[in-house]
Amino acid sequence: MKYSYEIKLKAVKALKKGILIKEPYNKISRHWRDIVKHWEKIYDKHGEDGLKRQYRKHTYKEKLNAVKEVVNGNSINQVSINRNMPIKSIVDWVKIYRQNGISGLKCIVTRSPLMKKKDNEIKKRIEKKESDSIYTKEEIEYILAENAYLKKLHALVQEKNQKNQK
Repeated sequence: MKYSYEIKLKAVKALKKGILIKEPYNKISRHWRDIVKHWEKIYDKHGEDGLKRQYRKHTYKEKLNAVKEVVNGNSINQVSINRNMPIKSIVDWVKIYRQNGISGLKCIVTRSPLMKKKDNEIKKRIEKKESDSIYTKEEIEYILAENAYLKKLHALVQEKNQKNQK
């Protein structure tokens, strides 16, 4: 579950005063205290900005350095706190490193934006009635519908897997 910056900050400040607030959203978690303690360590190391979500791509060097720290014996939690990176990302990178070696960290592929861009380009071609393709209009529309279906199916499977992990 993802928590807002405000919830994180409130929980950390309460913990600093010796109070453990209840978990929001009426969700029961055996790990709430551990989660808040993790946030507290991030807060101590990086301040309030460390609790804000960061949506950014990490460079190959950042990934490699984080993985090296884990391989050299540091805990994933400690690396996450020191580098202010999500634990899940580091776990994924270590797994990729162990399966594919260093080269695996270089070629992590993103999905959605590229597919959307290609779909939009194809739709524009259909609208302009450009016929430089070997496919007919009906075949292209079928492929786009099939692609949309597979994307939705993938999203539902991911959602189900996340629920099962909790």
